[in-house]
Amino acid sequence: LDWVARERGLTLAFADDDVAAAANATVLGGTTERLTVDEALDAVLPTCRLSYRIDEGTLVIGAAP
Repeated sequence: LDWVARERGLTLAFADDDVAAAANATVLGGTTERLTVDEALDAVLPTCRLSYRIDEGTLVIGAAP
């Protein structure tokens, strides 16, 4: 998530403390090497039960609906 925010020139934020804790506790394997930044978000976040939105220069990570 830090990489995505940096690549897109965004600030990273979490919807709430529970989402931040879940994201920080998640360990992923594999690579996103052949994916664009947006493709990586779309591929990875649903597997972690997370979603995202971009709001006024901030990448906001939330719980998946």
